[in-house]
Amino acid sequence: MSRIPHAVPAPASRYERGLARLNEVDGTAGVNVINALQGLAPDLARYIIEFGFGDVYDRPGLSLPERELVTLGALAALGHASPQLKVHVHAALNVGLTREAVVEALIQVSLYAGFPAALNALFAAREVFDAQEVLTDSSAPLAIARCFVAGLAQGRFARELLGEVPEWYVPGRSEPLQDAMAVWTALQAAAGGREWHALQYVDTGSAVWVQGEWHEAAAPGILFMMTLDIRHGKICRGRLYVGQ
Repeated sequence: MSRIPHAVPAPASRYERGLARLNEVDGTAGVNVINALQGLAPDLARYIIEFGFGDVYDRPGLSLPERELVTLGALAALGHASPQLKVHVHAALNVGLTREAVVEALIQVSLYAGFPAALNALFAAREVFDAQEVLTDSSAPLAIARCFVAGLAQGRFARELLGEVPEWYVPGRSEPLQDAMAVWTALQAAAGGREWHALQYVDTGSAVWVQGEWHEAAAPGILFMMTLDIRHGKICRGRLYVGQ
């Protein structure tokens, strides 16, 4: 009886390798940039994934933390790439660099690119630090809630603050969402491109209630309410309510 040969998996394409590396390095922050380009310049999004992450970031010789240090220095030296710098400060922390290492790298920039470039980079990094931890006790439910909503206000989905299987209820769905990217997509759809602004936080002991408003230029704001059930420093359940 002849044996059936095992199928040999096809090698991953540049796009597949790049997308996997992008998710590993930048998480949702990088995916957000790619998604923002899809309706404007999808070819540029593909170039970034294939060349930037499928070729360059996938090369041997440097670890991901080392590559992020180089990237931070280059973006800071440019002096006009604050949005990209914030994405890569988040990426640097995501791949294991400490805040101290990020700050030290940006101080080094002052020697070769000047104090203005280093100062602007440090202020951008501080915004990322503040969004990730607004209180000294980062496991406090109120701190987690503030950090999560601050990320939404910056167009960033703080996936690291969610539990392994988050349970989210959003308007228009009777069943909870349990996939992180599906949650992010649903929150973006609910906001409809408007800016997130938190007005009040209330820690009830069992959950944190967030009252806020979505802003849009030349349009009345829309109120929203969010409840976040936080256990052991992670958001395990969320619910979004939309007002008028």
